Amino acid sequence: GALKGKVLGQDVVWDVLQASMKMEPLVPALAGDGRVQYLRAQEVVWLPPSFCDLLPPDFLTSWLGLAPLAASEIGTAVWHPIWLSLRKVDAALLLQRRKFLEAAIRSQPKPAATAVKLLAALGQWEQPELSARPTGAASQVPARVAAPVNQGQRPPGTVQKPGAMPMQPGAMQT
Repeated sequence: GALKGKVLGQDVVWDVLQASMKMEPLVPALAGDGRVQYLRAQEVVWLPPSFCDLLPPDFLTSWLGLAPLAASEIGTAVWHPIWLSLRKVDAALLLQRRKFLEAAIRSQPKPAATAVKLLAALGQWEQPELSARPTGAASQVPARVAAPVNQGQRPPGTVQKPGAMPMQPGAMQT
């Protein structure tokens, strides 16, 4: 028989997974109903954990057009450099998907609550004291991976306030 096991609560046949990974990188992503599924890396977006913790996966997928990485299921591994190859939320993605945001919010059972949760997720992303940054060995992750939860600095390519100058490492935010 084939070698099988449970990964993130799902039965996985290792021969199939191994063959697939030789062809394309597969990553754990959240399905619309919150289950973990494995998708091609190009179909997944890395989001700060606060987004996956506070917002429904179907909302995130409708808004961004990509399934969110299963950040809520992989714990502190979400900060590992292996995820650097995934698409991240940046100004270009937000501009491209801005017309989908309203439709995604309106499609939720409680649109106002979803909008408030989105604001809360953004707030946690921007305020390091509200985020659950890993400690111990996991805190040794390079700043470009752990950001924006690294003393308030933003990594290259992240969203900035309109008209704001890009922040330099160590610069104070006003």
